Amino acid sequence: MSLPDKIFSLMTPSYTRVWSQAPYRVTYPSKSVCALKGFSVVLPCSYYPGPYGIREGHWYKVNVSNGDPKDLRWEPEYRDRVRSPYSDTSCDLHMTTLTESDAGVYYFGFKALASPHGETTAWIHGSPGIALVVSGEKSSFE
Repeated sequence: MSLPDKIFSLMTPSYTRVWSQAPYRVTYPSKSVCALKGFSVVLPCSYYPGPYGIREGHWYKVNVSNGDPKDLRWEPEYRDRVRSPYSDTSCDLHMTTLTESDAGVYYFGFKALASPHGETTAWIHGSPGIALVVSGEKSSFE
């Protein structure tokens, strides 16, 4: 039985990385995820956007200290392979057809509404991020 497009990940369930700027926070339930080249993976994430909700949020690979981080969904090498159907508290990143260049540390960040009048916070960055390790060949598991 072949395993194409099935999620293959090894996670450390007892490890939690939390970054917080009260009352906002991003939580990664694992410090790293391992997946096979050519397969799909989910990088788990949850967040709390504060009492007024979120203005915008997205995943990125290069951590920035100033300005807006680049949304992975619009980067050419990720454009048709990533999605992050975030909800009220979930911000999982779904990636398909993994390549070796996908390996690295990923971050979720968001701008929260700071008041009921629409003012926003600066970017709330999930740091230190979640590492993706990509290894192996898809054909070796078919």
